[in-house]
Amino acid sequence: MKRLYLLLFSLSFIGCASTSITSFKDPAYRDKLLTKILIYVAEDDLKTRFDLEQEFVSILSEHGIPAIESYKLFPPTRELKEEVMQDSIISNGIDAYLVASIKNSGVETIRLPTTTISKTKGNINTFGDFESKTETTETGGGTFKKPWANIYTKILDAETGNTVWIADASSGGSAFASFRDVYGSYCEEVVSNLFKDRLLISKTYDMIYLKDGKLLIGEIKTINDDRVLFMDRLEITRWIEKEDIETIFETNK
Repeated sequence: MKRLYLLLFSLSFIGCASTSITSFKDPAYRDKLLTKILIYVAEDDLKTRFDLEQEFVSILSEHGIPAIESYKLFPPTRELKEEVMQDSIISNGIDAYLVASIKNSGVETIRLPTTTISKTKGNINTFGDFESKTETTETGGGTFKKPWANIYTKILDAETGNTVWIADASSGGSAFASFRDVYGSYCEEVVSNLFKDRLLISKTYDMIYLKDGKLLIGEIKTINDDRVLFMDRLEITRWIEKEDIETIFETNK
């Protein structure tokens, strides 16, 4: 039996950040499958660039898909000629580039409401007069910050330079999220959409495309005449009716 592993850092992204994405694949590349991808993040901040490129490579490697960070193939300390870069791309068997550009990013400050509570205490003094005193306190309030980013992504054919696939993504984090969480969520969603748009096939997990457009990634346990027993990457098992399935891709077990 093939055991399924889900990376711990991927789980940390689920509760901290989320990403909405709109993608489009050029019809001319309907049957295109990416086999080895060069990851390039067009970002001046080196840490952000390195983190994002590494994250893409890590997620793709989980599915057995070869990828390489651009800074490893083309060190940013060097001035490289285009022909030298092209020779390196060919010799490394790269068939596509993933190019990501951070269009906007920032931090949203959320102010929590406050509640005012007043308490009045009174007593009668020695002269028989009533005296009162009101104390007012405030509860709640404070602020928290939520990081966000809008990122544009495209896939280019390494041989022709033509654009194969484009996507706009908006990622946002919770009060407990960092920009690393936001960018991690973005990378996960981009790779997920590349699977949904049929530019990638996982070599590690089985894949089931449902007729309603959903994609399931995990392990097929049993196939019978009418249905399929499927276990997802969180090891949750369920039966799926064959009439609801469009396509099945099985890895070599």
